[in-house]
Amino acid sequence: MQQRRSSDAMEFERALDGLVRHAHLDREGLAERIREAFADAYWQPTGAAAGHTDLDYFRHGPRGMDAILAALAGRVKRERIEAGRNQSVPMTSCVHGAMEVTQATRIWEIAHLIGGGKLPLLLATPTRHTGGIDPLDLVRRLKEYADAGLEPAPVDLGHALLRVRRQDASAGQAAEEAEALGSEAGKRLAAWLRSGSPLVAIVRFHPRTEKGSGRWWLVDRILVEMAKSPEFRKEFPKTLHWLGGGLLPNARRCYHWEQVPERWATLLPADRELLAACLLSSMASGVEGDAARDVTGPLTLLAEGEGQVGRAVALVLAFGLGCRDADDRLRAVDALLVLAARGDLDARQVGRDLAWLLAERSMKPNRLADAARTAAATGAYETVWTILSEALPKLLEAEQPVRGLGELLAVAADCVERCGATGQLAGLERHASARGTSQLVTQSRRLRNALRQGTDRDATETS
Repeated sequence: MQQRRSSDAMEFERALDGLVRHAHLDREGLAERIREAFADAYWQPTGAAAGHTDLDYFRHGPRGMDAILAALAGRVKRERIEAGRNQSVPMTSCVHGAMEVTQATRIWEIAHLIGGGKLPLLLATPTRHTGGIDPLDLVRRLKEYADAGLEPAPVDLGHALLRVRRQDASAGQAAEEAEALGSEAGKRLAAWLRSGSPLVAIVRFHPRTEKGSGRWWLVDRILVEMAKSPEFRKEFPKTLHWLGGGLLPNARRCYHWEQVPERWATLLPADRELLAACLLSSMASGVEGDAARDVTGPLTLLAEGEGQVGRAVALVLAFGLGCRDADDRLRAVDALLVLAARGDLDARQVGRDLAWLLAERSMKPNRLADAARTAAATGAYETVWTILSEALPKLLEAEQPVRGLGELLAVAADCVERCGATGQLAGLERHASARGTSQLVTQSRRLRNALRQGTDRDATETS
């Protein structure tokens, strides 16, 4: 796999840090240049806002860089900045809302501090395309603050700690150097680097039932619970408290039908399992929903990130492979191959999760077949077979086989023929021995024969 180019999220982060550094050196000069360069901006009195000097153009959020530029130009109400930087995630929020509030709060904090002499640089600017920060780089940034006698901005520091690469080879050295700084921020970084996995997500599902007169959708049955971490909630600003305990924001209240932006992955690049848990509800809507598209945007960066890989990662991959949109499935395949190449893929768990999704008809076999065929075409025949060998038995043993099972068996047979896998598959013989020439029967026979040939070949080599 080729390394990804820097994404728009990284370009945004670098531009943000550049503004902060320039404003620290010459706030008035920068503000004047912004007023000239953005004279026709909607937030300027000479632009769309002409004649409406009391309008609040940022009441629904910071709109990315615009809030910083407008703040430097003196075009944002002070009460808007104060409200924005002190907000927390409402208990009734969905994950989309939580992510947006978490990232918006940092923007408002910068708008509050930029050019005031207290923000020489941003601590949370990534050094990796995934959003991760190399530990020694973060130590150097904290040293600049300590040498200047400045305290880091709370939300910026919180984001930096979430992004720092705790599993990096230099983490131990960085912890020692951070502690030696003698600052509170240095001590926090040292403790964080030594903390292992401070944030843990537990994923559960309600079984499929009929709810009232309608269907209980997959997205309604996901329950994601964070292990309670009082220390995290004590040390981190309130906009991040939702990560430190209790249920994740409720997917059932979600009204977002928009794409999941890649920048979500840059919030938690060192905690893949936690990030995956945050993506589950959106991914589920991509499997069963008609309107959801572009929900797998963060998956490749998730795969290239760090931290443990568990049930949540397996589930987002399973959901991604069965998404309605072909581009979403392609991104899920890319993520799966990245994880496999890094030795981080639990292929059997992905297969087990696909098994129940297919068996309960939440996912269509032909979509999985398309994704599996694409993955296999890269040469990952053994990986794909491992997944399918776990996913197929429930379908083969079902009283009424699901439509499209034959297509899935064709991909499995191709993988076995190419990788020389052996063994038996529960339920396969029943279909392979049946009469007829349907795709289900034909491909069942083909798969059975391929598995037998592998077994015979192993026996010959052993003798």
